[in-house]
Amino acid sequence: LGEGEAERDQFHRLASIYGLLSELKKVGVPAESPDRAQTRRDDEVIVKDCMEYINRHFGEELTLTFLAQRACLSYHHFSKLFKKYSGSNFKDYLNHVRVNKARFMLKNTRVPITDICHSCGFSEHKHFIAVFRKYHDMTPTEFRKNCLLAATQNLTHPSPDGGHRQLALSY
Repeated sequence: LGEGEAERDQFHRLASIYGLLSELKKVGVPAESPDRAQTRRDDEVIVKDCMEYINRHFGEELTLTFLAQRACLSYHHFSKLFKKYSGSNFKDYLNHVRVNKARFMLKNTRVPITDICHSCGFSEHKHFIAVFRKYHDMTPTEFRKNCLLAATQNLTHPSPDGGHRQLALSY
């Protein structure tokens, strides 16, 4: 190659490199390293494991500190990861799980509300009522009454001859 041709060839290579860099910048997403992707999967697994732990042990005293130590992470790092992968903060998630279990028990058992409160992990009855009201816009007592009322209204159905027949309620 002559001197002029070598310079043009070098210029074309540089132009191609700049063109490629420009296209990469347009995409705007840097390539993710395999280590970073693996770390993200590991973080997600840790949070899912903790969520499963909460679902199994909701009736016990659970704290973010305990779960962070269980996951071998700092309190703040675990808190951020939990929020990122669960979609809510630890306390909201725990309360949601506890209220759902309480709701099931209120609807399907005759266990006193105070006992339900304690078996679902709430240490104070007033706190249980406040959290339940936050999720359902009514107290646990009102919820149970509504469930009983709905069940009684469903007990009587019109029969083909125009009368009513009673259906047995099973517990």
